[in-house]
Amino acid sequence: MSHKTDPRTPKQKALEILDNDKIKRVMNGLWEVQSISEEDVYEIELVNTDQSVSGYTCGCKAWKFSDDKLCKHVIAVRIFENGYIKKGIVDNIVSMSLSRDFTNEEIYDLINR
Repeated sequence: MSHKTDPRTPKQKALEILDNDKIKRVMNGLWEVQSISEEDVYEIELVNTDQSVSGYTCGCKAWKFSDDKLCKHVIAVRIFENGYIKKGIVDNIVSMSLSRDFTNEEIYDLINR
């Protein structure tokens, strides 16, 4: 069986996870991230930095074998927690802002519902 190397960076894969709604917060400090390519679901947990350099744990192989403890699942959680807005939503906002039917204030109200 041949193994192809995926040219995407972990951050690009994390953004794909977010854009495909594959992440959910279970409770404060705990998330579930579904794999894009498989049916696997990984639990990401916020921990003390003495338990993990990144401050998170994940059950995937990439996390287990990396020195920085950053896998695409942990990166997705970190981006998600910083208020990530999906590309489709941004595209809709741009489209609305170009429309004469909506004022900037109305667009702002729609975003912040």
